Amino acid sequence: MKLILAVPVPEPIQQTIIECYAKIRGDYPYFSWTSEPTYHITVKNLGEREKDTLPYIIEAISRSVYAIPPIYLTGQESRILVGKGITLYLEFLRSKQLENIRTNLSEYFSKREKGLEEQEYKPHITLAQYKLPSKQQYFHLKKKLKQTQPEIDFLTQEIVLYEAITTSTNPIYEKIHTFELVE
Repeated sequence: MKLILAVPVPEPIQQTIIECYAKIRGDYPYFSWTSEPTYHITVKNLGEREKDTLPYIIEAISRSVYAIPPIYLTGQESRILVGKGITLYLEFLRSKQLENIRTNLSEYFSKREKGLEEQEYKPHITLAQYKLPSKQQYFHLKKKLKQTQPEIDFLTQEIVLYEAITTSTNPIYEKIHTFELVE
């Protein structure tokens, strides 16, 4: 099972995102848009794990989030990541608390484990993915995204361990365990 630790996005914030990106969604209906109920901010990708390791994983996460208070998250800007294709995402301001959780988790999960190489952490919500566009299409999309800067902020009082199930369209995220953040 493929596991991720993430901050769920509250429904009112999901609606704000939908409204904010409605024009772009209409202009690019052929993109693979993330479905709203699966919006989340990944804290750490834990990779493929055996089901029998879940108690250990849940205990490790519980220890990592212990004494972390609720986290205030603020959207920063819309961006495009270019790789094999493009990914549209909403980046959030840096969160020291989320970085602390990631650091705490590194005590339990080796950075050298296959597929878990560390990269610079940028909290974000993935909005859509698509194949590589032409240069002209890319710059046109980038200009539209620059004009679409939602004002989003919210307080999260929980972090969730999800199983990511791959499908032919978008992944499905099944909630395995919720970790409450307390003052």
